[in-house]
Amino acid sequence: SRPPSQPKPVHIGSVRRDSGSLVSDNPVVQALLSFAQADQAFPPQAASIAGVQLEMRPRRDIEKALEEFKGAFTVEKAQLMSGANSSERVDEDVNADIHIPLLLKAIERGAAAFGPNALIGQNSAKAFLASCAPKITSNDDVLSEFINQKLKGDDD
Repeated sequence: SRPPSQPKPVHIGSVRRDSGSLVSDNPVVQALLSFAQADQAFPPQAASIAGVQLEMRPRRDIEKALEEFKGAFTVEKAQLMSGANSSERVDEDVNADIHIPLLLKAIERGAAAFGPNALIGQNSAKAFLASCAPKITSNDDVLSEFINQKLKGDDD
């Protein structure tokens, strides 16, 4: 049973060995396993017993994080050319929500999608995205340690 302060897992997958690689019945956990073993095989002790599970839990309130992200990438006003004078610009309320395309770029490219000096709220884009990374736990210490080391070494 989990402590009350610990959020529920958002993804849980059984992990087993198959032809030297680790595989999972959960597609999100499988994607994480594929990332972790892309350039280095898991240690032979990882998932060497039956019943291994891997869990992904949010580190923070995901809905709040999404609201912060949306707030940073909502354009409320734009300077547009005046209809009367093409050399004059006027403020127009546009309230354009551009967070979805930017969220897709963040998933694709990590903090590199925003450039080196980008801020989301008061944090750098890199720090903000890192705060949203899930916590990875497993009933197999070797497995969770290996994956967490891989994630820690990944800059994006």
